[in-house]
Amino acid sequence: MSRGITLAKGTKLGQRICPKCKETIKVDASLCKHCGTEFTPEEISLAKADAKKGAKYGGIGCLLLVLALGTCTYIAGKGEPAPEVPDRPTASAKADAIAFYRGIMQVIGPCDRAGAGVAEASKAGDLVNLFSAANEMETACLKTPSGIREVKVPVSVGKASFDKLTKTREVCENAYVQKWSAAKKMKAALDSDGKISALAELKEAASLVQTGTIVCATGLVGEIMALGAKSEDLDAD
Repeated sequence: MSRGITLAKGTKLGQRICPKCKETIKVDASLCKHCGTEFTPEEISLAKADAKKGAKYGGIGCLLLVLALGTCTYIAGKGEPAPEVPDRPTASAKADAIAFYRGIMQVIGPCDRAGAGVAEASKAGDLVNLFSAANEMETACLKTPSGIREVKVPVSVGKASFDKLTKTREVCENAYVQKWSAAKKMKAALDSDGKISALAELKEAASLVQTGTIVCATGLVGEIMALGAKSEDLDAD
């Protein structure tokens, strides 16, 4: 039996609520980035069907607001109005962008350090230690995606950079969902006595992690430096 797929107030178009942890996720998500719940193709199809209904009735509600108030503002998250972003960067854009970058780095630090621990254990060749390191990585990376999402993109950077950084933040969020998932799959592979399917899943997960983290890092650094930051600004503690 399928789990209930929930669309709720406070979600944007294309979003739904995870039935397990009640956090907002994409309608077509196959994996909840907050709690790790996996969804079947049937559940995703149901969610998409519900989303179409929600978009229809949401549009009607918006039209009613326009008729009554002369305006309609879509909500950009948990009860928060969409931020007003200036067309051009303001005087504080560079400093705010650097602070945003450092905020992301602070969030991903524990997960990355745990990943380095897995790499060291892998070189040593001790499977017991490697399993323990993968377990630590799974724990360290569990809340990283939601932590990334909570780092606010500064509006002072101007509309173009705001949109780019918002998209890059989402890329980073998804990359660290994959990193957490890879730790789980590594544990499963180590515990499978060399089962080919488990090793294949781990290989695919590792490839996704590598690609995602590279795009995340290059996207962040490129846009922050485009706003005037230097490499030493990003390297500073």
